[in-house]
Amino acid sequence: MTTVIEQSVAYYNGKVYTLNGSGQLAEAFIVTLQGTFAMVGTSDEVLQFAKAHGIITYNLHGRFVMPGIHDAHVHLLSAGVSYLSGVNLACDTTIENIGMRIQEGQCACAYQHAFQDWVVGNISTIPDFDRASLDKYFPDTPIMIQGGAGHSAFLNTAGLRKAGYDVDNEPDVNGAKFGRHPDGSLTEELGELAMNKAMLAKGNSNVAHTKRAITEAIQRLQRVGVTSCQEAATNTVILHALRELDRDNALKLDIAAHSVYAPEFLANERQSSLKALIDQAPKLATKHVRTSFVKILLDGLPPLFSSAGIDSDGNIELDKILVGDVVEVVKQSDQRGMTVKLHATGRGSTRLAFEAIAAARKANTKNGTIRHEIAHCNGIHPDDLQRFKKHGVTAELSPAMFFDHPLTQANKETMNWDITDNIITRESTIAVEKCTSPDANADFDVICCGKIKTHSQPVATEDEPDCEV
Repeated sequence: MTTVIEQSVAYYNGKVYTLNGSGQLAEAFIVTLQGTFAMVGTSDEVLQFAKAHGIITYNLHGRFVMPGIHDAHVHLLSAGVSYLSGVNLACDTTIENIGMRIQEGQCACAYQHAFQDWVVGNISTIPDFDRASLDKYFPDTPIMIQGGAGHSAFLNTAGLRKAGYDVDNEPDVNGAKFGRHPDGSLTEELGELAMNKAMLAKGNSNVAHTKRAITEAIQRLQRVGVTSCQEAATNTVILHALRELDRDNALKLDIAAHSVYAPEFLANERQSSLKALIDQAPKLATKHVRTSFVKILLDGLPPLFSSAGIDSDGNIELDKILVGDVVEVVKQSDQRGMTVKLHATGRGSTRLAFEAIAAARKANTKNGTIRHEIAHCNGIHPDDLQRFKKHGVTAELSPAMFFDHPLTQANKETMNWDITDNIITRESTIAVEKCTSPDANADFDVICCGKIKTHSQPVATEDEPDCEV
């Protein structure tokens, strides 16, 4: 009978980045069948050990090897569907050419009709959008162009009517942004809670296509070295698809699935169904899918002016808060042992997130400290910085692409990650999903979006990458 060590593989003749703090590269290592590192050292040391124990060897031929990257914030389904079934519009799209580009682009999709008769596109924004620019080309087909990183949508008249909007007299609601003509009729650009009807009408792809889309997204993640992630907007179809993929031994990624509580547009699913999913989720974990996580989207995005700030009187802008019962939900989730990720991009929403977590700490004193997360952390009032440490909260800094970006420079007041200048972070050799400060008195732990983790399988690349950490 073979032993555990005999079933391992010894890799040698490589350039191995180990995160051991010394900055020196190793040459070789041994990985067990369970994915743990049994030995790291020189090629001579590892080969000698491998020979003595009958271990299979693999020559890396000088390739660079690093630990797998953990991405702290991904949307597997929406990304995969956009690659396979969405019309991805160029950034120079205008109201003059959008109709023709949608018409031409839908024929280029690898898989069409993922959302029944809806045609779905993707873009950041469309200046001066009016549904008439789509109606000319699509008088009867419902069109939805998703924008604003998922926080806005542009529809034609057929789409508005199919989703149940009153095109002439749709009422305003808190947390919603409706584009309107001077007479009050819809243009139709929808933002935040205004999208609920549209996203529910469009719905989600079926399980088969969801699996196809998730697999596409995972393959793209793996090409850049990501071996684990947090799925930040899990709905019922996503979790079913992940479970089926794992059952069939086809899921090649460790995933922390965050089941959406609210709002509905984030999951394309009614809240009654989302609540049922959260109730069931802890029992639905698989080998590679952890499920004791909840996602709450508190506000929108700074460039869209939909993030919740603090007014001149020091009050949170509650009219921009998208989930009114957040305090109670965080308390209940904490009591059940579920970690909550709270999307908060404004100083007001971030303060409210802290208040919800503080209430959970006060109510659930016997449960220990579950490390809840605040996602994005680009809008934090200086008075609230110490609350990360006080309440045991993790700062999840994403998306990393905006740390140094023209959009960030143009919105420095509301898109500001300069808090990272005040701490020194290093990679933890213990925590799976945190970069922790070496200073025990540091104010908070940090999750980097695209962080290197230390426990997963190694990733080999052809050449040493030009990385900035």
